[in-house]
Amino acid sequence: MAAATTGLCFDPVCEAARSQIFVLSVALPVVLATAVLVLAWQKVQVKKVEKVERRNTARAKSREGGDQTKSDSGVAEGKEGGEEDYDNRGFLVKKLDGFSTFTVPAGAPGTRLKIDVGPVGQTVPRTFFFDHEETSVVFKCVLDRPVGISFSERGEIVSIDENTDAWRQASVERLNQGGRVISAPQVGDVLRATSSINFFYSSQAIFGLKPPKRTVVMFGCDTRSWNEINAAFCRSTQSDGDLILVLERPNVNEKV
Repeated sequence: MAAATTGLCFDPVCEAARSQIFVLSVALPVVLATAVLVLAWQKVQVKKVEKVERRNTARAKSREGGDQTKSDSGVAEGKEGGEEDYDNRGFLVKKLDGFSTFTVPAGAPGTRLKIDVGPVGQTVPRTFFFDHEETSVVFKCVLDRPVGISFSERGEIVSIDENTDAWRQASVERLNQGGRVISAPQVGDVLRATSSINFFYSSQAIFGLKPPKRTVVMFGCDTRSWNEINAAFCRSTQSDGDLILVLERPNVNEKV
Protein backbone atom coordinates (compact mmCIF):
# COMPACT_ATOMS: atom_id res chain seq x y z
CA MET A 1 0.00 0.00 0.00
CA ALA A 2 2.92 2.33 0.72
CA ALA A 3 4.06 2.04 -2.87
CA ALA A 4 0.51 2.77 -4.05
CA THR A 5 0.46 6.04 -2.11
CA THR A 6 3.73 7.17 -3.67
CA GLY A 7 2.43 6.60 -7.19
CA LEU A 8 5.05 3.96 -7.98
CA CYS A 9 3.68 0.46 -8.53
CA PHE A 10 5.62 -2.66 -9.56
CA ASP A 11 3.03 -5.44 -9.17
CA PRO A 12 -0.71 -6.08 -9.77
CA VAL A 13 -1.62 -5.82 -6.06
CA CYS A 14 -0.10 -2.38 -5.80
CA GLU A 15 -1.80 -1.28 -9.04
CA ALA A 16 -5.19 -2.43 -7.73
CA ALA A 17 -4.66 -0.56 -4.47
CA ARG A 18 -3.72 2.61 -6.34
CA SER A 19 -6.88 2.30 -8.46
CA GLN A 20 -9.01 1.98 -5.33
CA ILE A 21 -7.39 5.06 -3.81
CA PHE A 22 -8.05 7.00 -7.00
CA VAL A 23 -11.71 5.95 -7.08
CA LEU A 24 -12.19 6.89 -3.44
CA SER A 25 -10.49 10.25 -3.92
CA VAL A 26 -12.91 11.07 -6.74
CA ALA A 27 -16.13 9.48 -5.47
CA LEU A 28 -16.00 10.53 -1.81
CA PRO A 29 -16.03 14.31 -2.45
CA VAL A 30 -18.89 13.85 -4.92
CA VAL A 31 -20.95 11.87 -2.39
CA LEU A 32 -20.24 14.38 0.37
CA ALA A 33 -21.09 17.32 -1.88
CA THR A 34 -24.35 15.66 -2.92
CA ALA A 35 -25.26 15.00 0.72
CA VAL A 36 -24.56 18.63 1.63
CA LEU A 37 -26.71 19.87 -1.27
CA VAL A 38 -29.59 17.55 -0.33
CA LEU A 39 -29.47 18.64 3.31
CA ALA A 40 -29.35 22.30 2.30
CA TRP A 41 -32.31 21.81 -0.06
CA GLN A 42 -34.24 19.99 2.67
CA LYS A 43 -33.63 22.84 5.15
CA VAL A 44 -34.97 25.33 2.60
CA GLN A 45 -38.08 23.20 2.06
CA VAL A 46 -38.64 22.86 5.82
CA LYS A 47 -38.40 26.64 6.21
CA LYS A 48 -40.91 27.10 3.39
CA VAL A 49 -43.33 24.64 4.98
CA GLU A 50 -42.94 26.31 8.38
CA LYS A 51 -43.60 29.70 6.80
CA VAL A 52 -46.75 28.43 5.11
CA GLU A 53 -47.92 26.76 8.32
CA ARG A 54 -47.42 30.00 10.30
CA ARG A 55 -49.28 31.97 7.65
CA ASN A 56 -52.13 29.46 7.55
CA THR A 57 -52.39 29.35 11.34
CA ALA A 58 -52.50 33.13 11.56
CA ARG A 59 -55.11 33.31 8.82
CA ALA A 60 -57.25 30.63 10.46
CA LYS A 61 -57.12 32.43 13.82
CA SER A 62 -58.03 35.75 12.25
CA ARG A 63 -61.08 34.20 10.65
CA GLU A 64 -62.44 33.07 14.04
CA GLY A 65 -63.99 29.87 12.83
CA GLY A 66 -63.24 30.13 9.13
CA ASP A 67 -65.10 31.07 6.00
CA GLN A 68 -66.62 27.63 5.52
CA THR A 69 -69.00 25.46 7.47
CA LYS A 70 -69.30 21.71 7.22
CA SER A 71 -72.62 20.09 6.48
CA ASP A 72 -73.74 16.64 7.65
CA SER A 73 -72.58 15.20 4.34
CA GLY A 74 -69.01 16.39 4.89
CA VAL A 75 -69.34 19.22 2.35
CA ALA A 76 -67.75 22.52 3.31
CA GLU A 77 -69.87 25.39 2.04
CA GLY A 78 -67.75 28.36 0.90
CA LYS A 79 -68.50 32.02 1.55
CA GLU A 80 -67.41 35.01 -0.47
CA GLY A 81 -64.43 37.15 0.48
CA GLY A 82 -60.78 37.43 -0.55
CA GLU A 83 -59.10 36.49 -3.82
CA GLU A 84 -58.48 32.79 -3.13
CA ASP A 85 -60.59 30.28 -1.27
CA TYR A 86 -59.30 28.86 2.05
CA ASP A 87 -60.79 26.19 4.28
CA ASN A 88 -61.48 26.63 7.98
CA ARG A 89 -57.96 25.43 8.85
CA GLY A 90 -56.35 28.12 6.71
CA PHE A 91 -55.32 25.85 3.83
CA LEU A 92 -56.03 26.68 0.20
CA VAL A 93 -59.02 25.00 -1.40
CA LYS A 94 -57.78 23.15 -4.49
CA LYS A 95 -59.29 22.16 -7.81
CA LEU A 96 -58.01 18.97 -9.45
CA ASP A 97 -56.75 18.28 -12.95
CA GLY A 98 -55.15 14.86 -12.98
CA PHE A 99 -52.54 14.91 -10.23
CA SER A 100 -52.17 18.70 -10.53
CA THR A 101 -54.00 21.10 -8.22
CA PHE A 102 -55.03 24.72 -8.72
CA THR A 103 -56.36 27.43 -6.42
CA VAL A 104 -60.02 28.43 -6.47
CA PRO A 105 -61.48 31.96 -6.39
CA ALA A 106 -63.26 32.68 -3.11
CA GLY A 107 -67.01 32.32 -3.44
CA ALA A 108 -66.83 30.26 -6.65
CA PRO A 109 -70.09 28.32 -7.05
CA GLY A 110 -69.62 24.58 -6.60
CA THR A 111 -69.13 21.86 -4.01
CA ARG A 112 -66.25 21.70 -1.54
CA LEU A 113 -65.40 18.29 -0.11
CA LYS A 114 -63.16 17.40 2.82
CA ILE A 115 -60.95 14.47 1.79
CA ASP A 116 -58.13 12.80 3.73
CA VAL A 117 -54.80 12.86 1.87
CA GLY A 118 -51.13 12.54 2.81
CA PRO A 119 -48.74 9.74 3.82
CA VAL A 120 -50.43 6.34 4.14
CA GLY A 121 -51.54 5.93 7.75
CA GLN A 122 -50.99 9.64 8.47
CA THR A 123 -53.55 11.36 6.26
CA VAL A 124 -55.05 14.77 7.07
CA PRO A 125 -58.20 16.46 5.72
CA ARG A 126 -57.89 18.90 2.84
CA THR A 127 -60.65 20.64 0.89
CA PHE A 128 -61.17 20.07 -2.83
CA PHE A 129 -63.48 22.02 -5.13
CA PHE A 130 -65.77 20.61 -7.84
CA ASP A 131 -67.95 22.71 -10.14
CA HIS A 132 -71.14 21.19 -11.52
CA GLU A 133 -74.62 21.91 -12.84
CA GLU A 134 -77.16 23.28 -10.38
CA THR A 135 -79.36 20.23 -10.89
CA SER A 136 -76.64 17.71 -9.98
CA VAL A 137 -74.98 16.70 -6.71
CA VAL A 138 -71.26 16.01 -6.20
CA PHE A 139 -70.35 13.80 -3.24
CA LYS A 140 -67.60 11.54 -1.96
CA CYS A 141 -67.82 7.88 -0.97
CA VAL A 142 -65.27 5.82 0.92
CA LEU A 143 -65.21 2.18 -0.13
CA ASP A 144 -63.56 -1.01 1.10
CA ARG A 145 -61.61 -3.03 -1.44
CA PRO A 146 -62.22 -4.88 -3.66
CA VAL A 147 -64.50 -2.12 -4.91
CA GLY A 148 -66.43 -4.09 -7.54
CA ILE A 149 -67.55 -1.09 -9.62
CA SER A 150 -67.47 -1.12 -13.43
CA PHE A 151 -67.22 2.16 -15.36
CA SER A 152 -67.81 3.05 -18.97
CA GLU A 153 -65.02 4.86 -20.80
CA ARG A 154 -66.93 8.09 -20.12
CA GLY A 155 -66.53 7.45 -16.41
CA GLU A 156 -70.16 6.47 -15.77
CA ILE A 157 -70.94 3.62 -13.36
CA VAL A 158 -72.54 0.77 -15.33
CA SER A 159 -72.63 -1.95 -12.65
CA ILE A 160 -71.82 -2.68 -9.01
CA ASP A 161 -70.91 -6.22 -7.95
CA GLU A 162 -73.08 -7.82 -5.30
CA ASN A 163 -71.77 -8.44 -1.77
CA THR A 164 -69.17 -5.66 -2.02
CA ASP A 165 -69.00 -2.67 0.29
CA ALA A 166 -70.11 -0.44 -2.60
CA TRP A 167 -73.16 -2.65 -3.20
CA ARG A 168 -74.09 -2.64 0.52
CA GLN A 169 -73.79 1.15 0.77
CA ALA A 170 -75.86 1.59 -2.40
CA SER A 171 -78.55 -0.76 -1.04
CA VAL A 172 -78.81 1.17 2.23
CA GLU A 173 -79.08 4.46 0.37
CA ARG A 174 -81.87 3.14 -1.86
CA LEU A 175 -83.81 2.11 1.26
CA ASN A 176 -83.42 5.64 2.61
CA GLN A 177 -84.84 7.48 -0.39
CA GLY A 178 -86.11 10.31 1.77
CA GLY A 179 -82.67 11.09 3.21
CA ARG A 180 -80.87 14.26 2.19
CA VAL A 181 -77.34 12.85 2.49
CA ILE A 182 -75.98 11.20 -0.66
CA SER A 183 -72.81 9.21 -0.01
CA ALA A 184 -73.11 5.86 -1.84
CA PRO A 185 -72.44 4.98 -5.48
CA GLN A 186 -75.33 4.18 -7.81
CA VAL A 187 -75.48 3.09 -11.44
CA GLY A 188 -75.45 6.25 -13.58
CA ASP A 189 -73.17 8.27 -11.28
CA VAL A 190 -70.22 9.93 -13.05
CA LEU A 191 -66.65 9.71 -11.77
CA ARG A 192 -65.10 13.13 -11.02
CA ALA A 193 -62.04 12.11 -8.98
CA THR A 194 -60.42 9.13 -7.30
CA SER A 195 -57.80 8.60 -4.65
CA SER A 196 -54.46 7.34 -5.88
CA ILE A 197 -50.84 7.04 -4.75
CA ASN A 198 -47.76 9.16 -5.36
CA PHE A 199 -44.30 8.64 -3.91
CA PHE A 200 -42.42 11.15 -1.74
CA TYR A 201 -38.62 10.83 -1.84
CA SER A 202 -36.84 12.07 1.27
CA SER A 203 -33.06 12.55 1.41
CA GLN A 204 -32.72 9.09 2.95
CA ALA A 205 -34.81 7.58 0.15
CA ILE A 206 -32.55 9.23 -2.43
CA PHE A 207 -29.52 7.44 -0.95
CA GLY A 208 -31.41 4.14 -0.66
CA LEU A 209 -31.51 4.16 3.14
CA LYS A 210 -35.32 4.18 3.22
CA PRO A 211 -37.99 3.40 0.65
CA PRO A 212 -39.98 6.34 -0.78
CA LYS A 213 -43.07 7.21 1.24
CA ARG A 214 -46.41 6.16 -0.25
CA THR A 215 -48.68 9.18 -0.21
CA VAL A 216 -52.46 9.29 -0.77
CA VAL A 217 -53.39 11.96 -3.33
CA MET A 218 -56.48 12.79 -5.38
CA PHE A 219 -56.63 12.42 -9.15
CA GLY A 220 -59.07 14.63 -11.07
CA CYS A 221 -60.81 12.75 -13.88
CA ASP A 222 -62.70 15.49 -15.74
CA THR A 223 -60.18 16.12 -18.52
CA ARG A 224 -58.40 12.75 -18.49
CA SER A 225 -58.68 9.72 -20.77
CA TRP A 226 -59.88 6.40 -19.39
CA ASN A 227 -56.36 4.97 -19.74
CA GLU A 228 -55.02 7.73 -17.47
CA ILE A 229 -57.83 7.21 -14.97
CA ASN A 230 -57.30 3.44 -14.94
CA ALA A 231 -53.56 3.98 -14.37
CA ALA A 232 -54.38 6.19 -11.36
CA PHE A 233 -56.66 3.43 -10.01
CA CYS A 234 -53.90 0.84 -10.39
CA ARG A 235 -51.36 2.83 -8.35
CA SER A 236 -53.10 2.06 -5.05
CA THR A 237 -53.52 -1.31 -3.37
CA GLN A 238 -55.52 -2.78 -0.51
CA SER A 239 -52.69 -2.01 1.93
CA ASP A 240 -53.11 1.70 1.16
CA GLY A 241 -56.54 1.71 2.80
CA ASP A 242 -60.01 2.50 1.50
CA LEU A 243 -60.61 3.89 -1.98
CA ILE A 244 -62.14 7.37 -2.12
CA LEU A 245 -64.33 8.27 -5.09
CA VAL A 246 -65.85 11.65 -5.91
CA LEU A 247 -69.01 11.11 -7.95
CA GLU A 248 -71.57 13.36 -9.59
CA ARG A 249 -75.23 12.38 -9.68
CA PRO A 250 -77.16 14.34 -12.34
CA ASN A 251 -80.68 15.69 -12.07
CA VAL A 252 -81.38 14.87 -8.42
CA ASN A 253 -81.83 18.22 -6.67
CA GLU A 254 -85.56 18.12 -7.17
CA LYS A 255 -85.61 14.73 -5.40
CA VAL A 256 -83.64 15.57 -2.27
